[in-house]
Amino acid sequence: MVKIATTAEANAFVEQNSITNLKDTTPVVTGVPRTIEGTDIQYWQVLYLNPSRPDEKPQPLIGSSTFIADNGQIISRGTGSMFGKSAQPFKDWFLEQYNRSQPDT
Repeated sequence: MVKIATTAEANAFVEQNSITNLKDTTPVVTGVPRTIEGTDIQYWQVLYLNPSRPDEKPQPLIGSSTFIADNGQIISRGTGSMFGKSAQPFKDWFLEQYNRSQPDT
């Protein structure tokens, strides 16, 4: 299992793996990691940069968010009205996805 501890490692992971790469955009990870409340689990949101517009800040995709967990898991969640409102809070949803990749003990 991959262990990601820094933003640079998360960004390199995005570059090396099958992260959605749309026409005229490049997936990137920037900033400090976020931590799931009550845990030591860290994650980064994948943002998208238009290389032809280097002065613009990277942005999330409309309708979907992708995250890189500290265990190297790529986790995606549909957002917006086209996916309906999820009754499950982000923390619960994320932990459910994260724990699916953990080995049984």
